[in-house]
Amino acid sequence: MGSKGESPAEFTRLSEGEAYNPTWGLDGTILYYNRDNDLPRIFARRTDIAQNPEATLTDLRPVLRPRISTDGNWIVYESWSDSSHHILIISSTGINHQIVTTGANNDFDPVWKP
Repeated sequence: MGSKGESPAEFTRLSEGEAYNPTWGLDGTILYYNRDNDLPRIFARRTDIAQNPEATLTDLRPVLRPRISTDGNWIVYESWSDSSHHILIISSTGINHQIVTTGANNDFDPVWKP
């Protein structure tokens, strides 16, 4: 919808799975979000092209709460295994993932500093 709430339109289809944790890309034309509740992945979809299909950013799973860096080159997110919950980063093209936290504590809700 527009900035004043006008002309709302469906962006994702519930029949394809619940989409959640949306975050805008740097230029405001790409929306990143999670889909697949059990083992979520990051998806991206352009908002400035009609009928544009969503793209899976990475096959890494689970990944949750994507947040875009201020330069638009990186995405920070959380992921977990059976025994730990950590913060990782990946390039905005979906390659070069790196773990940021390695301690025994569970880490979650990543954000970028201004």
